[in-house]
Amino acid sequence: MECRLPLAGLSVVRKITLARNSGVALISETVVNDRKLGRIYNMVQHPSIAAPFLDDSTLVDSNATRGVFPRKAKCPPVAGSRACGHRW
Repeated sequence: MECRLPLAGLSVVRKITLARNSGVALISETVVNDRKLGRIYNMVQHPSIAAPFLDDSTLVDSNATRGVFPRKAKCPPVAGSRACGHRW
């Protein structure tokens, strides 16, 4: 699936590959800057799954190393950032 975000000047392509005879899905995304100048953006993702797909044995494998919370949240600050969060 893909979409173009004309106001942001970005295009996104998402590819989902299901493994045969397995409960594994590989999701890859490509973000392209459609404008001539460089563009800074943040990409935030989280799994939004529930029963019957999510139970105590579910494993979500991610390369994420830090979680960030809203500034008003009561949490320890992240070094070098105004945000607060948790580092795994």
